[in-house]
Amino acid sequence: MDKATLEELLVVTVRDGKCPEDVMRAAEEGWTVQTGAVARADLLRSYRRRLKRTREGTALREQTQRLVSFLEESSDDELTMIGATGDTGGYEMFLADAQERRILFWMNMFSR
Repeated sequence: MDKATLEELLVVTVRDGKCPEDVMRAAEEGWTVQTGAVARADLLRSYRRRLKRTREGTALREQTQRLVSFLEESSDDELTMIGATGDTGGYEMFLADAQERRILFWMNMFSR
């Protein structure tokens, strides 16, 4: 996926309330984008384990719980993980459908 495609997807993602507008503005500064297929079951297993080790009442626990809930409700067996590194050092991670047509989830626990 190129950064222009990611920017197009982000417009819809922001409009749908799945991530804040700041993320889209950061993309305009330029990103290097990497994508890869990932099995929903593998993510679910990993993040359920992480959830058990994450302290109650923390932002990380809340974010991880939202991710686990999303994965439990998803019917897609395969997803695309999108990692975007900004030219100025920022980083964002998203989950998209396998065909990379829409972003389904913003993994804000990885934002920096």
